[in-house]
Amino acid sequence: MKERVQKFGRFLSGMVINYQGRLDSPGYSYRYCGGAAIYCIMPNEVMEMNCLLHYDGENYFEASLGEPMSCIVGGYYGNYHTNKTNHDHTIGVKEGGSVLIMGGCGPMGLGAIARYAAGLISNDDVVYLDAGSTVMHMVEHIQAPNATFVTNSVECAQRLPRRGLRAYVLGGVIKPGTLAIIGGEAMEGLKKYYFTKTFLGANGIAAGPGFTTPDPEEAMVKTTAAVRAHETWVLADSSKFGTITAASVLPLSGARIVTDRLDDHRYLEYTDIKVV
Repeated sequence: MKERVQKFGRFLSGMVINYQGRLDSPGYSYRYCGGAAIYCIMPNEVMEMNCLLHYDGENYFEASLGEPMSCIVGGYYGNYHTNKTNHDHTIGVKEGGSVLIMGGCGPMGLGAIARYAAGLISNDDVVYLDAGSTVMHMVEHIQAPNATFVTNSVECAQRLPRRGLRAYVLGGVIKPGTLAIIGGEAMEGLKKYYFTKTFLGANGIAAGPGFTTPDPEEAMVKTTAAVRAHETWVLADSSKFGTITAASVLPLSGARIVTDRLDDHRYLEYTDIKVV
């Protein structure tokens, strides 16, 4: 244990440690573990079950997303459906079905979007990944090791090889903030590819302007990637609906949408929308 746990190291505790079949969880079930603590006394059960994990992330808040993300993954794998011909239980959501997350918001909604979108990727796909934050989180859920990826996202370019995935990165200018690669060189680079699937982020979704984003140069890259794709998906949480920003990307008919909630069903008149 001393060799594995070093002083001043950074660690993340597993959420459900399953000690002797119990559902006790650090942060909920133990008096001296969790909360706004400067020092935590880790329960013996965490150590015995090897649930104290090294954490190498850049931000501590990302580690805190482990609990809601485990709920999302558990929900997807815990769902099953049946058919009318036998009693087989088929794991997963049936084709055309939906998942309802009750009491979920923020990271859970965005995580569900990313998890669903990653499941759309197959081994024979050539995939474009945009520099949107939700698109970036798809990478952790991709289960298609033989797919090929092209991206204008510096963060996706770092995460894809860590997952053992083959990735090509566009050249160009790196925009501060979003770390999106934009400009004429990026546009020329896109002309070398045809994509089976393109995944984009959007800051605004509205009936008239369609999909929009604040930066015209980012918009041009998004539009070109969509035009060169067989399928285009926009990943956006419900707050983006009804919002309009400066630069137009696509009409609503130009892409399908994956979102966490749809309050205005009139959007279904323009495109296919998957609510997860």
